[in-house]
Amino acid sequence: MAFTVFFSKDAENDLHEIFAYIKQSGYPVNAANLLSLIRKTCADLSEIPERGRIVPELKRIGISDFRELIVKVYRIIYEIDASGVYIHSILDGRRDVQTVLWQRIIR
Repeated sequence: MAFTVFFSKDAENDLHEIFAYIKQSGYPVNAANLLSLIRKTCADLSEIPERGRIVPELKRIGISDFRELIVKVYRIIYEIDASGVYIHSILDGRRDVQTVLWQRIIR
């Protein structure tokens, strides 16, 4: 059974920020290639979405509903339910991901 993959507003904003940052750094081709790779990885979640690991920072506090896949240094954080796969965030893994997640949960 194939799942439908949905992007949250946060995830879409993350993609735009990643693309803009790399492009402004003088690497527009790299930005486009990375964006394509991330989008393909997300689309591939329509088949076997369980392959991602549970987000360790959330698992430590007893939350096991969110999974992640790593693409280069970026963490794609998503959730699976009967109606689809929901991409919540695409974060630079070099950042303090726990703080970013808490800020988004508080909103």
